[in-house]
Amino acid sequence: MLSYEKFEEAWNDLERRDKIALFNEYACEYCPDDQIYNFDEDFFETYFSGNPMDAVRAAFFGEITCWNDEYIRFNGYGNLVSMSDYQAAEYADDYTKEIYEHEELWSSYIDEDDYLDDDEDLKEE
Repeated sequence: MLSYEKFEEAWNDLERRDKIALFNEYACEYCPDDQIYNFDEDFFETYFSGNPMDAVRAAFFGEITCWNDEYIRFNGYGNLVSMSDYQAAEYADDYTKEIYEHEELWSSYIDEDDYLDDDEDLKEE
C-alpha cells in the first residue's frame, strides 16, 4: 500500500471530477449525509418531488451562492449549499486522510505503480 505521502501526491494529481467521484464513493459508504450531487433538475426531483415548499425552504436557509454552480449538497441542517467544481473538489480534499484508509475505494482511481520510488520497487521484489 502507498504511504500516505505518496497517496496525497496521487490524490493531488487527480482531475477534480475524479476527486469528487471518489469522495462520493467514500461518502456513500461511510458518511452519506456529506455526498455531493449534480445541481440539476434530477436532484430536485429526487429529494423534493413530494413537497416543493421544502426545496424553497432548503434553498432560502442554505447557501445558494450561484444558481449556475455545478454541484450541491446538504449542510448539517438539511439546507442546500451550492458548490462550483473547484469548491466541490476542495470539499473532497478535506476527506483525504479518511479516503486513504480505504484502499478498496481508491485503487480503481490511483495506480500505485505510478507513485512508487525505485527503492520501493526493489523492496517489493
